[in-house]
Amino acid sequence: MDVYVAEKHAVAEAIARVLSDTPVKCRGYYDCSLGVNKVTVTWLAGHVLSLKEPHDFKPEWAKWKLEQLPLNWPIAYKVSQSTQNQFKIVSELLQSKETTKIISCTDPDKAGQMIADELFQYLHLDSNIIFRAMIDDLNRQRVISKLSNLRPNTEFKNLSLQEEARAVGDQRLGINLTRLVALHVQSAGIQAKIVVGRVKAAIISLVVCRERERQGFSSTDYYLIDTVVNSSAGQLKARLDTKQLPQPSIHLSLDDKSQLIEKEQVTRLANMLNSNPAVLVNKMKKEVHDSPPLPFDLLSLQVECSRLFKMSPSRVMDITQQLRLPPYSAITYNRSDCRYIPNEHLSECNSVIIELSKIDALHSVTQYTDSTIKSRAFNSAKIGAHSAIIPTGNVEGYDKMDDETKLVFLLISRQYLIQFLPKRIRNVVTYQYKIDGYLFEGKFQNILSYGWSAIFQNDQESEGVSIDSEGETAPIDISDLLVGGKSDHQIVVNPQKSKPRPSYTMTTLLKDLTSCAKYASEQQYREWLLQKDQDNEELGGIGTPATRSDILDDIFTAKLLIQQRSKTREIIIPSDAGYLLHDVLPSDLVSPNLTSIWANWFRQIGTGDKTVNEFLDYVDAYITNTIHTFSLASVAPSIANLVHTVDKPVSTVCPKCLSNSCMSKSGKFGKYWQCSKCNETFDDLKGAPIYRLCSKCGAKMRLRKAKGSVFFGCSNYPRCNSTEQV
Repeated sequence: MDVYVAEKHAVAEAIARVLSDTPVKCRGYYDCSLGVNKVTVTWLAGHVLSLKEPHDFKPEWAKWKLEQLPLNWPIAYKVSQSTQNQFKIVSELLQSKETTKIISCTDPDKAGQMIADELFQYLHLDSNIIFRAMIDDLNRQRVISKLSNLRPNTEFKNLSLQEEARAVGDQRLGINLTRLVALHVQSAGIQAKIVVGRVKAAIISLVVCRERERQGFSSTDYYLIDTVVNSSAGQLKARLDTKQLPQPSIHLSLDDKSQLIEKEQVTRLANMLNSNPAVLVNKMKKEVHDSPPLPFDLLSLQVECSRLFKMSPSRVMDITQQLRLPPYSAITYNRSDCRYIPNEHLSECNSVIIELSKIDALHSVTQYTDSTIKSRAFNSAKIGAHSAIIPTGNVEGYDKMDDETKLVFLLISRQYLIQFLPKRIRNVVTYQYKIDGYLFEGKFQNILSYGWSAIFQNDQESEGVSIDSEGETAPIDISDLLVGGKSDHQIVVNPQKSKPRPSYTMTTLLKDLTSCAKYASEQQYREWLLQKDQDNEELGGIGTPATRSDILDDIFTAKLLIQQRSKTREIIIPSDAGYLLHDVLPSDLVSPNLTSIWANWFRQIGTGDKTVNEFLDYVDAYITNTIHTFSLASVAPSIANLVHTVDKPVSTVCPKCLSNSCMSKSGKFGKYWQCSKCNETFDDLKGAPIYRLCSKCGAKMRLRKAKGSVFFGCSNYPRCNSTEQV
């Protein structure tokens, strides 16, 4: 018997319909048998196994205690509660004596490989009968192609080893350090929800550092020196290049961006330059052909959906998951980190375009497409486990999509269709003048043919649409200007004020997550991060397309970061707990450094130079060192100086037992007090605990609010309706 194992039911169904014209749906699998050849297709419903946690080995570890740390437990798996029934069905099929061949059809990435391999290992299956099909598209022809190109599953073993190392490492680090920080924070009386994770910490740090940079920013003056040259071709604008100043001007004061900062110096220089002619020293004209922006991977799609539709990353993930699976089967694999299309898709693109043209909203684009155009997006050499997110050509379910789903599908389709439009063509003219040895540069351009960019006339902020100039200008012919020719000119000094980088929005944060190598503290770390992304479009990113949405959801749910409406946009800022968490964690954990180090470990595990156990020994040592060196007190000064401070504990005498251990706390309904000795709680009244008993029944009185007034009401209400004035 041949057993095909998919990751999801919908994928299993697509495979079953390829293997048989009349597949029989049974409980937990499809029977696709043909004559004596018995064939079944089943699915895993995601992870049917999960990593065991500390309390699975020692029940006493379920209760958090500092003296237990660090926790250390072996790698072991257990059947997930939610998938027990499906696990039983799948395991019976895989372990059947009739089973002679197993074909793993889980998602074509590290996580998908691990989902299947952990099960095969858990069931002690013979690896010699297991094969792999990398199905990334539910289009019938693509499924047929992938199923006819099976490879031994052992060839992909290192993929699942890398993912296992990541999953186990993140679990150990997260459990140990979350308990460490949370217990210390609680013992200090600070009310904050603490969640520690490797990628979480780095994301929070990006926002914390940005906001602290803004809070400490002091605006400075700087000056731009421009000139307007009165040439025979018309007025030409040029700007002083302060990075190529003549040697005698070394005395000019510049900041770290080579900007002029002394007003008196600038005034003297401008007066001197005004008295000398402008000499043309260089001119160049070239025709530039701009390719369209590449099709989307998941993150670039999330960026655009955030910018255009204010959709959260998790919402985009959910929608693309729906679009990928039946009943729509409208797009290719959605959790992709690649923006290129396999070359073999060229034979299918004409039929896809024809199908997309049936949608009225896309007809205005499809009518201008040319399916014979091979854009730079078609490059199989740049494709690893995934390819770009593109439409499959299945549009039968379009009318049944809700509005948000339609928007995402149309965006994916538009980005695909522009690959078959002509390139944008620009004339770009650059020129250089020298005035008394000082170099001034100018540039203008005009668009000869809009090509694909005509689609974006009302959306100049879209990726790749804006052109690298100060704006499109009317054509100016400088071909008759002679190099060496002199012209009159007028110097203009433009005072400027430096500005801090803006607060993050969801759009800009998502973009920054793809290029965190620049924030690493050492060149080696930057290289490791860049090396990690050499097969995709990212530049040293943190997190993965499959995990970023959930990680961001966790961060916002824990209120470590919050979204706040500014004058014109919704910005992301740290909460008090976010600032605190950033300050108490090791610097390498809140920077991309640790992700870089781990990425290098994963690379070596992938090549077989390192083992998972060696990596986990390193992780355990890192956790132990962090626990031994951790000190909440060491960051007390930075906590005290925060603009957004966490409520710090205030102690006073308990009004009931008179012990000096009543602490101020914050709860769901605001500030309250609790005694650590008698455990009694009290309402807060003007910064102090209030304790009053009912004169009628002796029960405790509580502060109540009604119709804008505050009064005491008996806690024994409604049996006692006594009230008193505050």
